[in-house]
Amino acid sequence: MGSNIKLIQAGKVRAVSIFSPKRFELLPDVPTLQESGYDFAIRSGLGICSPVGLDPAKQQKLEKVFLEASHDQSFIDLVNTMALPFDRKSGAGFKNDAAVEYEELGRLLDDMGMKKTK
Repeated sequence: MGSNIKLIQAGKVRAVSIFSPKRFELLPDVPTLQESGYDFAIRSGLGICSPVGLDPAKQQKLEKVFLEASHDQSFIDLVNTMALPFDRKSGAGFKNDAAVEYEELGRLLDDMGMKKTK
């Protein structure tokens, strides 16, 4: 949504649908694509990643700290100020969403005749 949210909230433009799997808290009256009858969604592309090979104990600690920090009101206020849909995920949940989206977007590109040839 970003900068468009102010235009939507002011009634200068109309949001027809949200691409995320669930409604956006700042625009509760705008349906998702799935609610509008389209079997498609784009999950949040924002995440925090760690280097390959990071010690699993360190990765778990970082994940715990970041998930805890995401509940801090100043973080929530920042996300809302930037008008970003926000969905907390564990590392495994984020990885799963990325895999599902990769498959869905691949099928969409294939259906559009844009299948990768090399």
